[in-house]
Amino acid sequence: MKLFSYLLASLLMVYACLAQAETRKKIFSIGSWALYEADKVDVSYPSRSKRILDKMCVAVLASKTASFQIVMMSSQTANELGSNRGCPWIMISSPNWSFRKRERLLSLIGPFNLTIPADFSGSRIQTAIGDPSGCYAFHAFMDMAGSTIDVQTHEGKVLAKFPANGLPAVGKRLLRCAGVKR
Repeated sequence: MKLFSYLLASLLMVYACLAQAETRKKIFSIGSWALYEADKVDVSYPSRSKRILDKMCVAVLASKTASFQIVMMSSQTANELGSNRGCPWIMISSPNWSFRKRERLLSLIGPFNLTIPADFSGSRIQTAIGDPSGCYAFHAFMDMAGSTIDVQTHEGKVLAKFPANGLPAVGKRLLRCAGVKR
């Protein structure tokens, strides 16, 4: 009877995970980066209410120790929300991190330094770049990405290093996927 209960509980957990899983379709990859179209993406801030958006484009770099995701709305979703579709959500996570919930400045170091406010909470750093000048600066950051992107606090503490090989090509397709004209 215990075995049956264990198997039933395991089956229910797998079913629950599958029901909540994001559906992604890989459309391009090069170097360390891949581009996906996603039916649903959880862009909820850990310290705030839950928010899941439909029909998104997602650039992803995943390593053994961390993940870097750039999420942009498709034209249809941006129009429905009355939002700027060229502005990304940036989500960086690592199981090795344990942040207290707070907002602070995040620096991305690559072809140039990009410093933006972000939510540091638990094992994730997340920010939504909303102003047009910040969006264009991030587009340029992707276009000119060199060999690595360093993720660090504004105080200079390096949290992670990600390879940037492939980001310029994936970034161009990410913008095209989201319907962004430059």
